[in-house]
Amino acid sequence: LWGDATDASTITTVSGSNDVDTWTNKVDPTVKLHGQSRKPSTGASINGLNAIDFDYSSQGVEQVQAKKNGSTNWSAASADGTVSGNYSEIAVFAVMQFDRLKQTAWPFGLGWGGHFTWNNGYIYHDTPNRIQFNYAAQNEPLVFSCYYSVAESTREFYKNGNLLSSATNTVVKSAGHFVFPNTWQQPDYTVGEIMMIRGSMTDATRQKTEGYLAHKW
Repeated sequence: LWGDATDASTITTVSGSNDVDTWTNKVDPTVKLHGQSRKPSTGASINGLNAIDFDYSSQGVEQVQAKKNGSTNWSAASADGTVSGNYSEIAVFAVMQFDRLKQTAWPFGLGWGGHFTWNNGYIYHDTPNRIQFNYAAQNEPLVFSCYYSVAESTREFYKNGNLLSSATNTVVKSAGHFVFPNTWQQPDYTVGEIMMIRGSMTDATRQKTEGYLAHKW
C-alpha cells in the first residue's frame, strides 16, 4: 500500500468540497481508500505539503477503508489482498501528526491490540503482550515506522528513524481489512503519506524509506 497526499492525481473529492471520496493506492490503482459516511478532508498541511485531515467530533470519526475494484474489502497484510489468511512480517510507515492526544486503537487492519496513541502520547502495543513507550506530542509532525517479524522474533517502533521500543516476542496474525483510523474512541490525525510493505525488511531498506520520507516532508 502507498498513499501519497502530495499526488493530487490520486485523490478525488466530493463535488464542491474537500471531502475525500477516494485516495488511490499508487502500488495498485485498482485499490482505493474510500471515504466513509464521515469523510476526511484534503487541503491540510504538514510542513507546507498537502495532507489529509482525519477529524473526530461528536458526529463521529472520519475514516477511509480499502476496497479493490470499488467493492471488495482489501487487506494490506495478505499476499493477494484478500481479507483472509495470516501474515508474519510487515512494515508500516506514515508521515503524520497527532492533532489531539486522545484515546485511540490501532488502525491498518493488522489485528494489533493496544493504542495508537493514548491521551498521554504513549503508544501501547499488546500483540502478543503489552509494551508501552512515550511516542508523540500534540501537533508534532513525524515519521512513524514499525517492523513486525515472526521469523526474526522482533517488533520495533521508530520515530524519525530512531528506535524507541522493541520486543522479541511475536505471533502470526490474521490479515484484516485496511481501515484508517480505527473508529474506537477519538482518533484525530493529519496524514501525508502511508506505506505498508509485506515481507522481511533489512535495516538498510527501512532507513532508506525513512530517509525518503524525512527528506520529502
